[in-house]
Amino acid sequence: MLTLDPAVLSDALHFPASELSPDLLDLSAPVHLRRRGVEAKLALGTTAPNPDPVLRRTLADAHRWASALQDGTPLIEIARKAGHHDAFIRTRTPLAFLSPKLQLAIVNGTFSPELTLRQILRQPVPLDWREQERMYGI
Repeated sequence: MLTLDPAVLSDALHFPASELSPDLLDLSAPVHLRRRGVEAKLALGTTAPNPDPVLRRTLADAHRWASALQDGTPLIEIARKAGHHDAFIRTRTPLAFLSPKLQLAIVNGTFSPELTLRQILRQPVPLDWREQERMYGI
């Protein structure tokens, strides 16, 4: 429930407060708070998918790094080309081995908004895809 202040609305619209209909000052709609890391948004009705650009980019990088490792490129060389420390590459490359459902949800933005890169990196990614999906809420 949202109640608009007639005085503030009147000032913003340059319209006399006495002319505002009281019926239009109280708005009601289903709303819920969605969090993604430190960001919070009010979501009204059905929300459109909202991909996390950091998570998407890191997933793409992880695939590129995993492919380079499979081709025999040393980790230190991959890190140098990426402009990161080898530990950075090592901790993010496991994203390339997330379940197809999780990867699709990340790319499409249909995963839980609470799922962030930081949350994924907090603990080792399980090898079992069903366990990953359970752990990350997919």
